[in-house]
Amino acid sequence: MTNQLEKASGTEKDRGTAIDALISDLHILDQRLQAAIERLNSTLGEGIDSSQRGLVIDEGDVDLWLSNLGGEATPRAGSTDAIKPGFGREGGRLATLVALFNLSPREQAILLTTLAPEFDLTYANLYAYVQDDVTKKYTTLDLINALWCSTPADKLEMRSLLAPGAPLRQNLLLSVDDSTTLSSPILTRPVILDPRITSYLLGADDLDPAIAASLRLIEPQVRPYAALNPKQMDSLARLVKSNLPANVKTLRPGAPQAAFSDPDNGLLVWMRGPEKLGKREAAEHLSHILGRPLLIVESSTLINSGSEPRKAMQRILREARLRGAVLYWANADALSPVREQTTPELPQDLAYLLSDWSGCSLFDIQSAMALHVPGGPTAVELDFPAPSNDRRRLLWEHALNGGTPLAADVDLSLLTGAFKLTGDQISAAADSARHVATWRTASSGAKEDSPITMRDLMTACRAHSNQGLGVLARKVIPVYTWADLVLPGERLAQLREMCLHIRYGPLVFEEWGFDRKLARGKGLNVLFAGPPGTGKTMAAEVLATDLGLELYKIDLSGVVSKYIGETEKNLEKIFHEGQTSNAMLFFDEADSLFGKRSEVKDSHDRYANLETSYLLQRMEEYDGIVILATNLRKNLDDAFIRRMHGAIEFPMPEEPDRLEIWHRTFPLEAPLAEDVDFTYFAKRFKLSGGNIKNIVLEAAFFAADAGTPISMVHLVRAVRREHQKIGKLIHADDFGPYAYLTKVEEPA
Repeated sequence: MTNQLEKASGTEKDRGTAIDALISDLHILDQRLQAAIERLNSTLGEGIDSSQRGLVIDEGDVDLWLSNLGGEATPRAGSTDAIKPGFGREGGRLATLVALFNLSPREQAILLTTLAPEFDLTYANLYAYVQDDVTKKYTTLDLINALWCSTPADKLEMRSLLAPGAPLRQNLLLSVDDSTTLSSPILTRPVILDPRITSYLLGADDLDPAIAASLRLIEPQVRPYAALNPKQMDSLARLVKSNLPANVKTLRPGAPQAAFSDPDNGLLVWMRGPEKLGKREAAEHLSHILGRPLLIVESSTLINSGSEPRKAMQRILREARLRGAVLYWANADALSPVREQTTPELPQDLAYLLSDWSGCSLFDIQSAMALHVPGGPTAVELDFPAPSNDRRRLLWEHALNGGTPLAADVDLSLLTGAFKLTGDQISAAADSARHVATWRTASSGAKEDSPITMRDLMTACRAHSNQGLGVLARKVIPVYTWADLVLPGERLAQLREMCLHIRYGPLVFEEWGFDRKLARGKGLNVLFAGPPGTGKTMAAEVLATDLGLELYKIDLSGVVSKYIGETEKNLEKIFHEGQTSNAMLFFDEADSLFGKRSEVKDSHDRYANLETSYLLQRMEEYDGIVILATNLRKNLDDAFIRRMHGAIEFPMPEEPDRLEIWHRTFPLEAPLAEDVDFTYFAKRFKLSGGNIKNIVLEAAFFAADAGTPISMVHLVRAVRREHQKIGKLIHADDFGPYAYLTKVEEPA
């Protein structure tokens, strides 16, 4: 059988050394088999009856199989010499496996015995003969004892090496088949080599199929890092040099040995924060420093795979050890057994396994995960906060440097200030915008590439922001622009000034140093106050359109709860999701939730005041735009007004503004009769913009029903309906020269 392997090895020069070592190891097993067979033959009778052929193994077949062993093995009849230390050839994978898991010579003998039938079924036939059972073509403890043990004490030690808590089984190198009846002795149960270990020993380097869906293996390359800042790079380099043994730094990539020779020198790095791209680049950088591959674990995929968590984690650590890889646990928060708790904990099974881990493990976490791991590994924490404005601009420049031209309207300063995206999101948004531009080029058939526009980038930014806020609030699709908004000049100027906070935030906070002077309050909190229909919601839509942000209107009925503490929880969810959604938050009728704090007379008053205080605190910490709209400003708590960055009054429009609203509300496509007199309506009826919009729309439907252009008769009728709706009496005389139109018969 070893002769066959020698022939095969000649065609695979790249694995020559490993095959030679394996052949040498198998020669030792061959000697043990020959000795065991000779001992067995000396106790058997003369031949077998022909009627038994097929139920037993003929000695002639055994002689043929033994002759195939060949090679350099010299049979030593009756040899039961103790297994010597240093068993196995240097350079072979079996010897490497022994070194990786610190196995004894007896444990190596067990592995070699279970491995042999995977090369050639000749071994399986010989195993059946030695065990005097034609059905036992597999390894058992009884066979191992027959081959490698000479005393009862040796056999007891072999038995202990196959116990459930022994290294061979704890490291999932092999298993003992428990599918047989519990009454069967362990001596007769199959000893099964793990499929991944079998593949490894046979020279295959595929990922363990049991966990391959959760793993990704990469060889770090020297490349420019977009999200990892130089200070973190330097810190990681110093960390490696100061905490790792010297032999680690000189290992070649893919070296088949442990990443760290001493468990006390294991390294755990907790990478905390939202910047996932920076974490991955840091992991690649550290892997490059160590000259090792990076094994990425998709933690959420692993947890949702349905496999037993402890065994899956054991397999992952085993895979990293086999490859000498740095281990990176992406989205490690998913590993927490209780996701909603305030301080999620690392699973006890993983913490226990890491306590004896001698490699390098990196954990991508966002929450305040409990980080205690008992044992010797060195544990350090690195912060990866959301990128600053300067860093985001660099990320945008790096992401858009892909060959596709940029349109002249692209404003990176606005993108940087309006969208607080992470490196991952910026990279994805840039790719999405690039795809849109490519499709536009293909659709138009143009010879030159269509440039990426500002609209492409803003749409992509919104798409790649967190969409979780839609569960807690109603998304408003902005349709209005500055051209639709009619306000007194000073109020309009105040609204335009709000945009300056977003457009020039990076300049003021980063370059001019105001970021160091303000621990909080870097967002924009504004109060819109005024009667219904005066344009508060429209103004919010105009701002969202101008800045390219998404607008979410908060449903107060879903926020306020009669249960103590629930309102604060709901507000926390809204602000947290809003922060990662890069959205404007619009609290309509805010006085119903955030009214004046009252004198504390009972527990309900006290908790109501706590809710108000909590909102103030959370608004100050929010980096985006928060708009509180109220119909009655006097009902709001004074503390709110003092802490607002701005308060804009939306008054009832005066005659000039009403006239402008009448004109702007009609689309250019709408057919108007020549008798329409907007000046009279603006002068005679003191209506809000919302009322005028309702009247215009109602008149349009009246005209459509009549099949004529929109005329005074339709508008007069719509004005009457609007006054009836709001509970105001209106007489024919109120229409002055157009009173006769009130007598026009309405359709049945």
